[in-house]
Amino acid sequence: MEVIQPDRYSKIFAVVNPVAGSANVDLLLTKLRENCSRRGWEYEVYLTTGDEDLPALVRDAIRLGSDLVVAAGGDGTVSGVANGLVGTQVPMAIVPVGTGNVLARDRGISVNLNESLNLFSHSHAIQELDVMRINKRYYVLNASMGLSTMIMQNTLREDKRRFGIAAYVWVGIKSVFMTRPIVFYLSVDRHKNRLRATEVLIANGTLMGWQPPMQGLNVSPCDGLLDVFVLRAAAPLDFLRVGMRWLLGKPHPNPEIKHLTATHSIVIRSRRPQAVQADGELIGYTPIQVEIVPRSLRLVVPLPEARDTPPEAGNGARWLHQAFSMENPDKER
Repeated sequence: MEVIQPDRYSKIFAVVNPVAGSANVDLLLTKLRENCSRRGWEYEVYLTTGDEDLPALVRDAIRLGSDLVVAAGGDGTVSGVANGLVGTQVPMAIVPVGTGNVLARDRGISVNLNESLNLFSHSHAIQELDVMRINKRYYVLNASMGLSTMIMQNTLREDKRRFGIAAYVWVGIKSVFMTRPIVFYLSVDRHKNRLRATEVLIANGTLMGWQPPMQGLNVSPCDGLLDVFVLRAAAPLDFLRVGMRWLLGKPHPNPEIKHLTATHSIVIRSRRPQAVQADGELIGYTPIQVEIVPRSLRLVVPLPEARDTPPEAGNGARWLHQAFSMENPDKER
C-alpha cells in the first residue's frame, strides 16, 4: 500500500452523477470546488446524463493531463469511471453519494460528504485492486444472476432514493416466494460443474465489509482471486435457514451454499438465458465469460491507522445495522 501526499496531484477530473441516491448536487459541487481551490488544483467537473461514454471521457481527461479522477455517485458511476482507469497509473477517489456505495464502504471510505472529500485532499493510501473483465468491460464489485437480478429489476429508483438499502430488502423478501431453481453450467478455471441454483454470485470483494460465514474464507479485491457462491436454496424455508446462518455468523458447512475459487476465468451458461448484473447494472444475459485482471485499478483509501475496524467475518447482524443506519451523505456535521 503506497502513501500519497495531496501535493502529488495538480489536475482533477471529477465525474458527478446528479441523480445518485439522495445527493444534494449543489452542496456537493460547492464543497468539491472549495477543496480543489484550497489545494490550488486545476479541476474540471462533468455532470453525467446517462447517455455518455464515461470510460472514453475519463481516458480523454487523462490524456489532457488529469492525474486524479473523482467518482461522485453510486456504484454504477464508480464502475464507469473505473473502466477508463484500468491499466493506468492514475488513481480514482470515490465520493459515495449513491444508495449502496458498496466499494466505498468495503474499502473504509466514509459516506459522509466532508470526510470523503477530505480523504483525497489530505494524506491517503493507494490500494491496487483486481477487476473483472466481462464482454470487454471492467467491473470492480461483483456479477450475479438469478435472485439478485430479479430484485434489481423490481426495485424502483424512487424507492431506492427514499428508503435506501431497505428498498432492496423488501423486494428481496417478496422475490423469495417467486424464484425457482435454474440449471447453470459453470466452468471455473476450466473445471466444469452442473448445478441447480437460485443465485450465482461472482464476488471480487466483500459486501460492505460482510464476509460470508464460511470457515477460513477471506474475500478480498486484492488477492488475485474471484470467489463464486452458488445459492441452492429453493423454498422460503431454505432462504430462512441461510438468513439465520448469516445473521448468527454460523460457519461452514452450509448445505445451501457452494463456494468455488477462480484464479483465471469463469464461464457460466444456463438452459435458458438469464439476466446478468455487474456492479449494480444489468449488462445482458447468459452465457457470460468473466476474467480476472489482477492489481489493475488504483484506488484512494484511508491510511491503515485511520480505517475503522471492519465487521467480523459472517457477522450479519452488525452488517444489517450498518446498512440500515447509513448516513445521508449530504448531511452536515
